[in-house]
Amino acid sequence: MVLENVLHMNAGDEESSYAKNSSIQKSLLLNSRKVLEDSINDYGIDGFPQCFKLADLVCSSGPNTLLLVNNIIDIVHANMPKQRLADEKEDTCKDQCFISGVPGSFYTRLFPTRSFDFFHSSSSVHWLSQVPEKLENNKGHIHLTEESPPAESLHDMSSKGFLNEADIDSFNIPFYNPTTDEVKGIIDTEGSFSLESLQTFKHGAEIQSSSNKCYSQNSGFA
Repeated sequence: MVLENVLHMNAGDEESSYAKNSSIQKSLLLNSRKVLEDSINDYGIDGFPQCFKLADLVCSSGPNTLLLVNNIIDIVHANMPKQRLADEKEDTCKDQCFISGVPGSFYTRLFPTRSFDFFHSSSSVHWLSQVPEKLENNKGHIHLTEESPPAESLHDMSSKGFLNEADIDSFNIPFYNPTTDEVKGIIDTEGSFSLESLQTFKHGAEIQSSSNKCYSQNSGFA
C-alpha cells in the first residue's frame, strides 16, 4: 500500500479539519520568517527575474499556505523598489500573481529541472516515506520519539477501559523528529543540496481539553 494514498489531512473547515488544527504549523512559519527573508534576499542579491516562480511543498489545505505565499510576495516586493517604480511609470500591472494547486507526492519527482526559482517546505519532511524496521519494538509510543501528550492521552483512556493497550501498541504515526546531526548527514549523503544554515528553535502548542490545559514543547528546524 502506497503511504501517501492513505495518509492525508482532514479536508474542509470542520472542527476536526486540518485548517482548524494547524496552529503548530503556523507557529513554525512565523518563527522561521527571518530565515525565509534571508534566503530570498540572498537569491535576489543580483536582481529577480521578471517572472518569479515559487512552489510551497505542502501536504494539505488551509490558511497557512496563503500566509506563506503572501509573506514571500511581500519579501520579494520589498527587494524590488526600483523595479516597482519602473512598473508604475509604465502603468503596468505590478502585482500579477498566478496560483496553481498541483497534486503529487514530494517523495517523488514533482517538476522538471530548473522550472522554479524558489522552493519552500515546512512541516513536511518529518513524515516518513516508508515503514521503519523493528517497529514492533515501539510499544507504548505512537511515533518514533519520546513520550508525547497524544500518547499519554491514549494511555489514560486505556487505563479507564476505553481502549485496549494492544490497540495502542499497534498504532503508529509515520512521524520522526530527527536530530541536527541526522539532518546534516542526510543532506550531505544525498548530495543534491548544500547546507548554508541550520538553526533550531523551540515552539509551544497549546493543547486544550474540556477539563485542563497542557503545553507541548517541540523543536523546529530552519
